[in-house]
Amino acid sequence: MNKNNIIGIIIGALIVFIVVSRINFNFDIPSLPSWSDSVDKILITNLGKKIDLNIYKEKNNWYINKEKFPADKNKIKNILNALKNLEITEHVSDKGLFKNYGLDIKDASKVIVKAKNKTIRDLYFGNKSSTNHTFVRVSNKKDVFLVSGVFRDYGKKIDHFRDKELVKINKNAIASFNVMHRGQTFSFYQKIEEKKKDKKNKKKGKKKGIWKCKGYEFTKLDKNKVEGIVSIFSPLRANTFLNIKKSELEKKFPTAELKVAAFGKTVSLKLFEEKDPKDKKGKRKIYKAITSESPYVFTVSSWKANKVLLKNIEAVKAKK
Repeated sequence: MNKNNIIGIIIGALIVFIVVSRINFNFDIPSLPSWSDSVDKILITNLGKKIDLNIYKEKNNWYINKEKFPADKNKIKNILNALKNLEITEHVSDKGLFKNYGLDIKDASKVIVKAKNKTIRDLYFGNKSSTNHTFVRVSNKKDVFLVSGVFRDYGKKIDHFRDKELVKINKNAIASFNVMHRGQTFSFYQKIEEKKKDKKNKKKGKKKGIWKCKGYEFTKLDKNKVEGIVSIFSPLRANTFLNIKKSELEKKFPTAELKVAAFGKTVSLKLFEEKDPKDKKGKRKIYKAITSESPYVFTVSSWKANKVLLKNIEAVKAKK
């Protein structure tokens, strides 16, 4: 073996030694503590996105912040399942270079989970890795880890967590309803008619409800189109919530109003059509809304609002 080969072997061995010596094979990957179903608080903060959420449980219901906004139970359940099943898979760094992983104070989302004042999760969530894992810090320690498990709600704002179902009325529970739109009022009601007897089987005819509109009694209406108007209540869901007092909209005249008789009371929905400020061309509309069943101002999607914006009886007339 010549001198050059010996030198090459020595240099190669030295490089391997240096690389291997820098790997901490004995690093103890921490495991996250398990928990029972007694979780009663989730705290989520993100300075950069101005997120500060206190999601807490009271009498089997979840609420958000001091305003006590009702939270979406299904979303909270999914969040808790995701946090419960997170698993630390790899130690990435102990250098404290948090910005590289989206874990600096401004960008990271801090999530704390508590059960009866005991902290069972205290994590900072950062960027996703190339393997679709997530970079995290445990508490205020300088180590950066990767976790497996799907948890993507930590960067969301309050609207994402709120319960958007405001009222639910099955169309079969509605006996009558009124639609007011741009000065016109359409009053719909169900007229009970008895079907003709079956001569073959000599069975009595069953009663059925036929939709009629006052002032248009001789106009045959399309059942699906009429019930499509009130389908907005099955259920009525907010598209987004707005930081506006309900009393401000109550002073204005609505673009349209829908009133339904159900459960022995009248349930109303008022729509206020406005130009979408995000649409530079000024063609797109948004629909702010209030309902008798909620203290909040919200928006509904255009396709739902259009069902209530009844222009004339022709829109619900049955085809010949």
